[in-house]
Amino acid sequence: MNWKGNPDGLRSAAQQKRNEALQRTEKAISLMVKQGKKINFQTVAEAAGVSVAYLYKYDAIKQRIDQLRKQQSSIKALPQKQRASDDSNKAIMTALKKRISDLQAEVRGLRDHIEVVEGRAFEVIDLKQQVEGLRTENSKLREQLSHCMTSKSACPSPRVESKSKVTPLGLKKAVCPIISNQLQSELDKLGIRVNSTLEKLIEAEPEEVVLMAINALKEAKASYEVLNPSGFLVEAIKKTWMPNEGYERKVELDCFNEWYELARQRGLVLASQAGKNGILVYTKDEKWVPFQKLLIQYPLASFNS
Repeated sequence: MNWKGNPDGLRSAAQQKRNEALQRTEKAISLMVKQGKKINFQTVAEAAGVSVAYLYKYDAIKQRIDQLRKQQSSIKALPQKQRASDDSNKAIMTALKKRISDLQAEVRGLRDHIEVVEGRAFEVIDLKQQVEGLRTENSKLREQLSHCMTSKSACPSPRVESKSKVTPLGLKKAVCPIISNQLQSELDKLGIRVNSTLEKLIEAEPEEVVLMAINALKEAKASYEVLNPSGFLVEAIKKTWMPNEGYERKVELDCFNEWYELARQRGLVLASQAGKNGILVYTKDEKWVPFQKLLIQYPLASFNS
């Protein structure tokens, strides 16, 4: 059986409910005026069986209640204008305190939002600087590679026609630097010696690919024993392996945990939170700043010095 909706009936029922609520409200206000009862939004809402928020929805009702309330207040204040009851003062103070509390909460929320936006802006600036740095480094590497490939004086390959097994020092082959300091440092940490096969791969592939392969090797060594790290790295570079996102996240989190405790002891940071774009740190200057930005400004090595 197919049930068909009845939107007209629903709208009619809703309109009827609104009309009934309005009628109850009007009757309640009229009765309260006749009986001389105190009129405000709370008392009218209770008498009419509606919510205070409902009364604020209709400007005509809102203005009428507000006008009647002011009239009652002026009538009561005429005989003894300088004498406000303790209950009235307390009610005013309570209302003002609540208003102040609401405004303070709103201000805190706006500040938090501004700090998050500032943190993202700092992150964008850092990413732009990193991209610019990579472009500069890439340009230098291209120049070095082009120089090594075109200049015979930079990378000579002399032929020694002497039968002697000892090559004169002056005729030794000049070596062009193809491994950056960063790559060499990572390889030294892993205890990997660069052989001819690995050297050719590093020369042929971009440094970013090699670094990803090194991270893949680190992840593998953290999970099991790698019997041939050099062979693993060769395969990782050839097949463009990269570590899982979870491993990179774990490496960042381990670094953050160590850094955050030292930074907190020195009063540099007060709190932290995980955001969509990474970890944010709340500094002593009451600003949310990306963790990676502070790590550059205050590296781990600076805490141990």
